Amino acid sequence: AERGRRGAGRAPAADLVGTVESGNCRVQMQVNTTAMDFEAYYAKAMHYTLMVTTACFVQVVVQVKQMEYSAGRGAAGKVSVISVGMQAALDVYLSLAHTMAGVAAEPLFNAFATTAFFQLVLFSVFEMRYMILIWRARRPAAFREGWERARRELAALYGR
Repeated sequence: AERGRRGAGRAPAADLVGTVESGNCRVQMQVNTTAMDFEAYYAKAMHYTLMVTTACFVQVVVQVKQMEYSAGRGAAGKVSVISVGMQAALDVYLSLAHTMAGVAAEPLFNAFATTAFFQLVLFSVFEMRYMILIWRARRPAAFREGWERARRELAALYGR
């Protein structure tokens, strides 16, 4: 592809080529710059947010299926709380990162905010519920002793 070519229907690239010379210091500096094509980056960012939102939706569906499987057969006690917790932490950080990206690139705010919302729902509703399900399967006696004891157990879970 030719340098500076942007494709059909787009404005030509704004290229700046120049030379700065200083005769007294015997210094010569050459400058080559190209303007950014923000429309192309915005289009790529829209495709990215669409893919991430779709992946997040698939994660929700798979998470619900996994919760159904774990709840019915007592298999929740075999699932690692740490692995689910790490995935939840990753999702909440990605939600925060997408929120900040939406704030930084205002024309893309709605797309990034939608992605951040889906990831926040995945974290706050589904993954936290699954962690509580696992915790309850591992400590059934604590959840039978009353609400106060269950609250202490959940505080310990959130603290870890």
